[in-house]
Amino acid sequence: MALFDALCHLYLHEDPNAALRRARQVGVVDLMLAGFDPNGWQRQRSLAADRPELHLAFGVHPRAVDDRFSEKLAALTALIQQHRPVALGEIGLDRLVDGAALAVQQQVFDAQLQLSRQEDLPVILHVVRAHGHALEQLAKAPPPSGVVHGFSGASEVAQRYLRLGLMVSFGPMLLNPRARKIREAAKIVPLSQLLVETDAPDQIPEASALPEVVAALAALRGISVETLAEATAENARRVYRLP
Repeated sequence: MALFDALCHLYLHEDPNAALRRARQVGVVDLMLAGFDPNGWQRQRSLAADRPELHLAFGVHPRAVDDRFSEKLAALTALIQQHRPVALGEIGLDRLVDGAALAVQQQVFDAQLQLSRQEDLPVILHVVRAHGHALEQLAKAPPPSGVVHGFSGASEVAQRYLRLGLMVSFGPMLLNPRARKIREAAKIVPLSQLLVETDAPDQIPEASALPEVVAALAALRGISVETLAEATAENARRVYRLP
């Protein structure tokens, strides 16, 4: 069974090579390494060198938005044009951030949506307690395609993203039986728009935990683990335009 981790930050592990070996041992054959800021972009590139199973996305994360955002956006544009990734992300809005105000985050989000259209790249969205604002911006400036990563909203919110043609990705929060809202949303996303992820090491220590997420999601939906693994891997390859 071949699994695709639709979003993780393997480059943040103390020993990413060991973490990658453990992920491979449990069937995780592809991993999307999502970006955060310029320091992380360079670490991503170094780790992914000569490893075709590691796929790269670069972006300015909402938590990385600060008074240097113009400089970071310029660096992001240059990096994408020189070392084309398969996606632009993580980008989005986060109300829990202590740094930049939501209005500044929205400005950076809009600039990156424009960049996604300019470079014809799918986006990876990070949205926390700001779904209304994010959906409004996405409707005005839709990206070519994309993923709502680590979805934590209600079913009604998921439906709005789905109507925009986006994939919805679920991660380790599904493992919490008290996360009823998220677990209900995970049941209504069409199989053709569904992804799985670990967001390791943020949400869970390692990408090797992906089989647990897949098993939990398959049980919620009443389908086999094999069916879910195959569909989500195919979906990831489609949205990220991989062979």
